[in-house]
Amino acid sequence: MLARVVHKVGVDVTCAGLAGEVCDSRIGLSYCQKTCGFCAPYSYRRLKPYVKPQVSLLPVVMYQTRFEKDDCRGFALGYEAQPFNSLLHSMPALDGVRLGRVLTCINRRKHQETEFAFELMCPPGTVNPKCVNGKIQRTSRFEFQNQGIYAEMLPSPKHDIKALKTMNWLDLQSDEVVVSTMIYTEGAEVFTTLSVHFRINRAGEVLGTFKLMSYKDLIHDDKVFFVACMATTCVLFVVAAAMTLVQVGHDLRLQHGLCKDKAYEITCGLALAVYCIILLVSWSFQVPMSVEFLKTLHSFLDLGGTDTEHRNEAMQSFFDTKESVLKELLWSFRQRITAYVFLCTQFVQLVFHFNAHPKMAMLTSTIRGAMSNTLHFAILFSITYVMLAFMGFWMLGERLRGFRTMESAMITQLQMLIGEFIRADGSEYLNGELNIMYLRSVQAYFFTFSLVNYCLRKKFKLCLGLL
Repeated sequence: MLARVVHKVGVDVTCAGLAGEVCDSRIGLSYCQKTCGFCAPYSYRRLKPYVKPQVSLLPVVMYQTRFEKDDCRGFALGYEAQPFNSLLHSMPALDGVRLGRVLTCINRRKHQETEFAFELMCPPGTVNPKCVNGKIQRTSRFEFQNQGIYAEMLPSPKHDIKALKTMNWLDLQSDEVVVSTMIYTEGAEVFTTLSVHFRINRAGEVLGTFKLMSYKDLIHDDKVFFVACMATTCVLFVVAAAMTLVQVGHDLRLQHGLCKDKAYEITCGLALAVYCIILLVSWSFQVPMSVEFLKTLHSFLDLGGTDTEHRNEAMQSFFDTKESVLKELLWSFRQRITAYVFLCTQFVQLVFHFNAHPKMAMLTSTIRGAMSNTLHFAILFSITYVMLAFMGFWMLGERLRGFRTMESAMITQLQMLIGEFIRADGSEYLNGELNIMYLRSVQAYFFTFSLVNYCLRKKFKLCLGLL
């Protein structure tokens, strides 16, 4: 703005002479601090107390991955090379030579790797040291999770987003745009990273999802309780496995042989004890999340200057720390998956113990007798289900959103088969491993409650006849 005013009047001007124009914009903060009263250090007055225990640590960060430009192919090549006809004066787009390309063709197999995402033309007469050879470079490249990203921090979203719109920050080269922030919940010591992802497909459709990952720091009594529970669990399962070994030895002396149920119990008990030890050791090596969040905060508090180089160093430090935070969150999620698997093994072991009761033994023997029929039915049902889903995708995918992909067709078909109750509130936002675990739970309910009469009726009658 200041440069445009200087170019317009053609003379040198001062901040004092333009105070009324520049002090209400970022120009005053950057170039006229003394005139506008923006000299550091600043002092702030508290206007409103925090009404919630959550607080975001830093301004919102928005970054994107971008595709490289490529030569046009197919019909796009012929469209770009089309001639003009000066007689078509009523059609301005076709009656003269075009100064540039109409289509922006991109290579979706290769991501952009330049130092800056954009190279914009400077307005004529601009007086700006960042403007070199009539061009200015915007949005630096950073490394995050082994890929190059182009990031912008939004300290004032209202003005920053408007500026990004002006420069067409989101364009056809954009692959995925992520808006991210980090949140701390006081009292509960819960640290959360919230990311909203926008992916642009080939047709230009914007698909939005969000990821919310939280980690709780165990301190004071919580830490003692966690260690005590893990140690107690480890000791109890070792004792249980030892007692089972003693019983197996007694059975072998009596020539009863080794029972498969007992072998399974020993294996699961020892495996769970070993897992508890591994979990405790790996957890002890994790850096507390409070330390990681402080590193993120100090990546900007320790800024050595306001020039582009120092800001980029601070931003790269921010992404390095954020990557460490995500690794710890991923470690926590993997432990949840592993614990889920061990819970399933303990559930099977609990079923074995049901045999101690006569009535329960009748039910478990019914399930064992029907296992072959159930397995063959599951195989036949799975093949038929996938085939019908493909037919729905093939015929209806063009018109119905629920069948536009093979994955969505299978989910829609499951809703048609069982009903809408399989969709718990918020389940549509699950993705990755969590979505797989959710669908497996739905399948477990389906096979448990819907196929009982079909698979178990005959075997149940046989078991009743043996009584």
